[in-house]
Amino acid sequence: MLKNFKTDFWVHVGFSAAIIALVVGLLFVLSEVKKIKDKPSENSTVYITQQIPATLSPVPSTVATSTPSPAPTSNTVITKTATPTPANKTTYIPLTASLTTSNTDWTNVVGSETYIDLKNNYSANAYVTWEAVLSSTSGGKITARLYDATHGIGVDGSEISGTSTTGELITSGKLSLWSGNNLYKVQIKSFNSYPVTFTSGRIKLVY
Repeated sequence: MLKNFKTDFWVHVGFSAAIIALVVGLLFVLSEVKKIKDKPSENSTVYITQQIPATLSPVPSTVATSTPSPAPTSNTVITKTATPTPANKTTYIPLTASLTTSNTDWTNVVGSETYIDLKNNYSANAYVTWEAVLSSTSGGKITARLYDATHGIGVDGSEISGTSTTGELITSGKLSLWSGNNLYKVQIKSFNSYPVTFTSGRIKLVY
């Protein structure tokens, strides 16, 4: 009878242990299942709500930028282009008349008359020279000049002289003419009564 009691005792102990192990295993399984449920899924979508301010400053479409000019260095070369000066114009007035005389006084060369208004017809900065082909027989001296018939005076600086027997082109310096439209003519004279000749001449105007 004692033997049967011991056998029943160990049977109950084993059975109880099995039930305890089963309960513990079940509790462990439930715990793991709960962890899985609480863990968010990798494919789940998380929404984040962000408060947007009522008024936003407009974003400028264009941002102005300025690039500073490089400071000049010691090797910087600054060049300036000079404004070209207009070239002067030149006009000639031919004096085609001719005259041969032995008179030692000033004698008019008929047909050499011309009017000149230097300032109004040309420019305020215009200037005049004149030239003539002069000759003298026997080597005598001939002198010629421009005469201002309007004012009755010889033009200052206009006297030119020559002694060539074959004809020589002689040119004056710059002349000063009186203002206004004045009549000019050529006058010649012989220095020692030898025949002298004015063959041709011309007045040069530069303006």
